[in-house]
Amino acid sequence: MPDPSQPNPLLALEFRIPFDRIRAAHVEPAAAELLREARARLDAIAAQPGERTFENTMRALDHLTEPLDCAMGVVRHLEAVATYPELRAAFNAVEPEVSAFYSGIPLQEGLWKGIQAYAATPEGAGLEGERRRYLDKTVDDFRRHGADLDAPGKKRLEEIDVELTQLTTKFSENVLDSTNAFDLLIANPADLAGLPATALASARESAARKGREGWRFTLQSPDYFAVMTYLDSAAIRRQVYLAHSVRGTAGQWDNRPLVARILDLRREKARLLGFADFADLVLEDRMAHNGARAMTFLEDLKAKTERRFGEENRELLEFRRSLEGPDAPELEPWDVAYYAEKQRAALYDFDEEALRPYFPLERVTAGLFDLVNRLYGIRVSEEPGVPVWDLQVRYYNVHDGDGAFLGGFYADWYPRENKRDGGWMDALITGGPAAGGFQPPDLRESHPPGGRPAGAPHASRSGDHLPRVRPSAAPFAQPGGNPHAGRLQCGVGFRRAALADHGELVLGTPGAGPVRAPLGNRRANPRRPLPKDEARAHLPRRQRPDAATRYGFCRPAPAHPLFTRAGWRRGRVHADPLAGIRARTAAARARHDRGLHPPVWQPGGLRRRLLFLQMGRSPGRRRLHPFSGPWHLQPRDRD
Repeated sequence: MPDPSQPNPLLALEFRIPFDRIRAAHVEPAAAELLREARARLDAIAAQPGERTFENTMRALDHLTEPLDCAMGVVRHLEAVATYPELRAAFNAVEPEVSAFYSGIPLQEGLWKGIQAYAATPEGAGLEGERRRYLDKTVDDFRRHGADLDAPGKKRLEEIDVELTQLTTKFSENVLDSTNAFDLLIANPADLAGLPATALASARESAARKGREGWRFTLQSPDYFAVMTYLDSAAIRRQVYLAHSVRGTAGQWDNRPLVARILDLRREKARLLGFADFADLVLEDRMAHNGARAMTFLEDLKAKTERRFGEENRELLEFRRSLEGPDAPELEPWDVAYYAEKQRAALYDFDEEALRPYFPLERVTAGLFDLVNRLYGIRVSEEPGVPVWDLQVRYYNVHDGDGAFLGGFYADWYPRENKRDGGWMDALITGGPAAGGFQPPDLRESHPPGGRPAGAPHASRSGDHLPRVRPSAAPFAQPGGNPHAGRLQCGVGFRRAALADHGELVLGTPGAGPVRAPLGNRRANPRRPLPKDEARAHLPRRQRPDAATRYGFCRPAPAHPLFTRAGWRRGRVHADPLAGIRARTAAARARHDRGLHPPVWQPGGLRRRLLFLQMGRSPGRRRLHPFSGPWHLQPRDRD
């Protein structure tokens, strides 16, 4: 139990999140207090007396949910990476009320009238750049999410959103629990034939942790893929495959009724908002625009790949029969990975496991951090002693070449039974550009210890994949930004580039100011390369001569604006290490001009969303509800 004499850490978040002090008992009191404060701010914006201005309406809306976003983001993150029964119960207890609050923001009549009133003022009509886009997207997204519904429609929409939140959370919990419910203990070494030594050692350790003899296999990804790829026993492969495939389909973890209810609610929500179905609702302002167009794309993709798909299946079956004779049976789903690995070894004399001893985690991360240092002058270093949610988690600081502190990130490299599967990222503390320079989020304590500059963004990546850091944005004349839908991935994802209205590529360095490279007329000629001297001016001299030849980005091929492997094979190595960043920036600007952005409005949207246009999404990244803080996920599946 937490000490009642100590302050609630969720109400006084520091830059180094105090994970060691956050307990399940803190969640409900913090949520109640932060919701009370957020409702008061919402009512104040709606009842704003006098003339509407950008500051008292749009910027106030942008900061409306910031403390709630940060605190609930930490809670949601912990529930995903270090869950336990009390924390799950606390999270589920506050989720409906918080969900209802976020869903009710666009349904608040006074707020909606205030936004419309501001849009009709001379100041609102004369907005340009990011402020113009923020206002337009806010108005559009309010309408798309029920602002013009009558009172009964608004009430029903809020009820639907709350129920969807609960159902999708329960869906994820069932998948985790049913995954953890399965384990396979093998006592006979003969049944382990084919498995590499690393998989055997891991299985032996897993059994020992449970106080059992033998080799223990679970449905966690490392175990599952090792069994599917290497184990000679088809019977055991079949057993593990079927167990993995039917997770969440039986007993107390049966998700099938939840899926049916989720589909019904999504359909009802879409029709309530004037759309034919849920696909049309979520795709309206995305590239596909509607479900029919998305299906046309998929059918076209199928037509173009189906022939080769069949050929590869036949080739794999022929390979199996070359090993086992012409009477070998057809391939079953649990056979495909196993024989594909054998086929690869036979065709290319390549064994992935033989490389594993040469790439331990420490060496891989050291190489990665050295690479970003050579490319961008960024220095990544581990800091021990920072509070974490599990002893395996590591924390890293990111500094610029001049020593300026840029940010930090946690790396949670390994799967666990109390951690959800997949590769994804959570943003915990994020700042944004403002008129006076980079500003941290409005936290009671946001400065890092040791006298280092405050306000650096902070991100966390969980799953057994490489982390991403969320570096700072450079100051702009127009404030804006986006921690989720506005991420521009550059190289290995450690540096963010933002396109300012005046046509410059801006690399953020809080405390030292922005580094700018002229882009010229990107609208007229988005692929025009920068002069070498201008493009490299910000790099330390030691990095300029060989950076492109050793780590060069590809100059984009004429038919495609982004970095492609085909371009690399054709030898299109640009002399400028920033070419990849410029290509992505040009593509983002082109998408901006054609209006092909994903929905970006949410509280915090101006400050953290609008300047940065998304160029990618993590595998398995769970989709944000349109009117939610970063913690609130609806649905948790991939819609």
